[in-house]
Amino acid sequence: MSMSQIQSPRRLAWRSALGAAADLLLPPVCIGCRARVQSHGLLCGDCFAGIEFIAPPLCARLGVPLPYDVGTPSLSAAAIAAPPVYDRARAVARYSQTMRDLIQSFKYRDRQEGLALFRRWMAHAGAELLADADLIVPVPLYRSRCGGGALTSPPFWPKAWRGWRACLPIASC
Repeated sequence: MSMSQIQSPRRLAWRSALGAAADLLLPPVCIGCRARVQSHGLLCGDCFAGIEFIAPPLCARLGVPLPYDVGTPSLSAAAIAAPPVYDRARAVARYSQTMRDLIQSFKYRDRQEGLALFRRWMAHAGAELLADADLIVPVPLYRSRCGGGALTSPPFWPKAWRGWRACLPIASC
């Protein structure tokens, strides 16, 4: 038995003890309302109930929910009446008060504790699009926000999209 194998259980015990101590000092709270939850980076039941996730059947272009499934990729009336300049889009959920609060706290107040949760939601909602993608290109919203917020600062991009297949940062602002 090597020395690293002997120290490994000790390290795990220390890590577990330090994690428990940290949870006593900084208990896990809901990323929406700050109520106590079981683990860091999660929502409480009330906040989770306030999210209306978008599920199939969906418009093939806009990703908005359709009233019923016709079995083939179908378009919504809005996509037919005024086709957008892009091919396909997807969203995780409707923009309810809970989603608004979560997005704005992440985007404008740099509260990144929900990043892993958001990444899972986005990967699930966009799985069909990601499967067909050759490349993911992050695009800043506008030049004056470059470096000013979590979503638009180039150093944040690789962390935000860890686990995705490809990432090509746009030229620095």
